[in-house]
Amino acid sequence: MLIYPRAISLMRQSPGLTVRLEAAPQARVLEGVLSGLYDIGIADHQPNNPRLDGDLIGSDELCLLIPADEPSDPSYADLERLGFIAHPDGFAYADELLSANFPHDYQGVDRLRVRSFINQIGQIAEPVARGVGYTILPRSGVDTYPHHEALRCLKLASPVRHDLWIVRRRGKVLAARTKRIVAEVIETIKELTRRA
Repeated sequence: MLIYPRAISLMRQSPGLTVRLEAAPQARVLEGVLSGLYDIGIADHQPNNPRLDGDLIGSDELCLLIPADEPSDPSYADLERLGFIAHPDGFAYADELLSANFPHDYQGVDRLRVRSFINQIGQIAEPVARGVGYTILPRSGVDTYPHHEALRCLKLASPVRHDLWIVRRRGKVLAARTKRIVAEVIETIKELTRRA
């Protein structure tokens, strides 16, 4: 969501350039690059497939999001009262962030009170902004949500950051137009990392 506005600028400069940008769960990103569906992908870990290469380009903070009008230091019971807004990467994020910050109360994703599930990245924060749950998203997803003033990203004792890797098939020579997109991706991630 942070990258697409930059891609639009490149398309305006180069009328023949076509960009297909897809937000997808981590596993699907890697599968898409491996299959050749995507020229590049962004993953939160170094690829371990011998047919993929990756370069570390920055990091992104995981944000525990609650409605802005909720107390800024909720207990785990307060989160459970709200209910979890789940999404494809949400359960993995919950295991990481909640176990690090609520080690005595959090008992695993199978015990979460799931209030809703949504797989549209641009809509995950909406129920939180409207006061009907909490969720966990990377900072990049929070910053692009149009009503982020209705959200509160909690300051946690044990923050969790994910490295961001640009991934491509090993040995694939990227076209000049793809290299331009890669340069924009890298600059976007650098800006995101500096904001943290």
